[in-house]
Amino acid sequence: MIRKLLAHNDYVRVLNALERRPMRFGRLQCELKLHPPQATRALKFLCRAKLIRSELADTVTGLPLFVYTLTDRGAAFQEA
Repeated sequence: MIRKLLAHNDYVRVLNALERRPMRFGRLQCELKLHPPQATRALKFLCRAKLIRSELADTVTGLPLFVYTLTDRGAAFQEA
């Protein structure tokens, strides 16, 4: 898993971006200048590896918005 992660720069860039703050898909895509398939592929891999998770964000309007955040495992990987 580590080799696959390090082989793709996009995966590491997504982890670094999520280390700063939780983000929605569109924000992550725009900030990192990724195409939708690239962002989707990175998020799927990182979710399967349990390095990130998607969760509901608290909003004033009550609309269900999902954000991606680092898990404890993802934070440990970032420290290493």
